[in-house]
Amino acid sequence: MGRMRRCGHILRHRYPLNMSQNRILLILKNEGPMKQRELMERMNIQAGSLSEIIAKVEAAGYLERTRSEGDKRNLELTLTDAGRERAEIFEQEREQVAHDMFTVLDDTKKEELFDILGVLLEKWSEGLECCCAHEKNPEKGCEKESSANNA
Repeated sequence: MGRMRRCGHILRHRYPLNMSQNRILLILKNEGPMKQRELMERMNIQAGSLSEIIAKVEAAGYLERTRSEGDKRNLELTLTDAGRERAEIFEQEREQVAHDMFTVLDDTKKEELFDILGVLLEKWSEGLECCCAHEKNPEKGCEKESSANNA
């Protein structure tokens, strides 16, 4: 388990923003401006946590918060040009990292790894009664995790 944790640690430090911050950029890049509440629901995250993450992304100059025209109580989040550029760079880096991660393995080792991961996923999925929305939409997150975190 230590090796898996170490691999994750190395991958997380490849990007200037953390995964939640990059995820916000990708969601806004792909779906356009949205209200903070919509993003909170989309990410399955609590309001306080999202506000903290947004403040950091805004301080980095990647997004702007503006009052919604229709309802001044709502904040609308929009990527800046720098935010759009950062999201595009992150997407490219993520694809490159995913490709590079496995170049150290020959085809046989890759097949073995994917087979092992398939077995693990099948076993870990046994008994799950929900059809998690994140299986269809990985950006959404797991509803079970959200309800457990909110309890």
